[in-house]
Amino acid sequence: MAREVALVVGVGRATGQAVCRLWADRYTLILVARSKAFITALANELPDAHALPCDVGDRDGWGATLRRIRDEFGPPRRILINTEAAAWGEYDAL
Repeated sequence: MAREVALVVGVGRATGQAVCRLWADRYTLILVARSKAFITALANELPDAHALPCDVGDRDGWGATLRRIRDEFGPPRRILINTEAAAWGEYDAL
């Protein structure tokens, strides 16, 4: 039976990494962050973990990453969004 999918967005050296390690024994993990090197190294340490580098502030790139997750892994059962900020629009309007 396939494991449920957990998506962790904004994987860094503190909270994101800790959650990945906590969930590693229960879920297929999708790690998303700007730092390709860091999430790739972490994904290589954990069972059934996949690194998808992406800057969630890039609307088109984030959309493409979400479609890839849906198509390759299915809908996530758990989601942690651990980002400082991501916004789209003109600075003055935000």
